[in-house]
Amino acid sequence: RIAWDANGTLNFAGNGVFADISTSTNVIDNVWHHVAATYDGSKAIIYIDGSENVSVSGTGNIDNSDYEVTIGENSQRPGRNYTGNLDDVRIWNVARTPAEINSSKNCALQGNETGLVAYYNFNQGNGGEDNTSITSLTDGKGNNDGTLNGFALNVNTCNFLAKEAPLPNLGYTFTKTNASCNGLNDGSIAVSVYGGQAPYSFTWSNGATTSSITGL
Repeated sequence: RIAWDANGTLNFAGNGVFADISTSTNVIDNVWHHVAATYDGSKAIIYIDGSENVSVSGTGNIDNSDYEVTIGENSQRPGRNYTGNLDDVRIWNVARTPAEINSSKNCALQGNETGLVAYYNFNQGNGGEDNTSITSLTDGKGNNDGTLNGFALNVNTCNFLAKEAPLPNLGYTFTKTNASCNGLNDGSIAVSVYGGQAPYSFTWSNGATTSSITGL
C-alpha cells in the first residue's frame, strides 16, 4: 500500500516483509510529483521526483492479497479515500531501477515495457465535459480495465481534469565553423534548441555545458 500520512508525507506498507516507511518530504504543496515505490526482495524504497527519499531493508516476498487492487481507496478498510489528483498510475512486477524510473517518469509508456502489469493514464475523459458514457478506466497494457466507483462524470463536477496541451517536439540545429587550417584550434560549433520545455541543458564530449563551444 502506498498512502498519504496525516502530515502529507508518503507511506509504503510492507505487511511484515519490511517495516512501514514514510518519506521526509511533504508532497502536499499544490504541484505535481512523481512517486515510485519499489521492493526487490531485500530493500524497499520510495522515490520522489526520481530521487530516493527513504528506504528500509526487508526479506522475503510480499504475499498476494485477497482484496482487489484499488486506486484512491482501500478495499480492505473502505473509506480511506485519497483526496487529491492522480495521473499515470503504473504497476510493475519488477523493481524499477533509479535509471529506469528517471528515463520514463516524464514520458508516456508504450504499454509493452518489460515487467509492466497495468497502466492507467486517465486519458479517456475530459475536464468540464460530459463523460457519463465512460464507465471504466482504460488499462494501457490491455489486460485489466478498472471500474470507476464514486467517480463524478458530469460536466459541472467531472473528476477528470482538463488535459494540458502537449509540448511541441524537441528539435535542434547545428551551426559549425571548421578550423581555418590543419593544426589550428579556431573551429567552433553551436546548437540551437527548440520545442520541448526550457530550460535546456547541454553536454559535449569535451565536458563543456554551454550551447556553443570554441577552440576546436
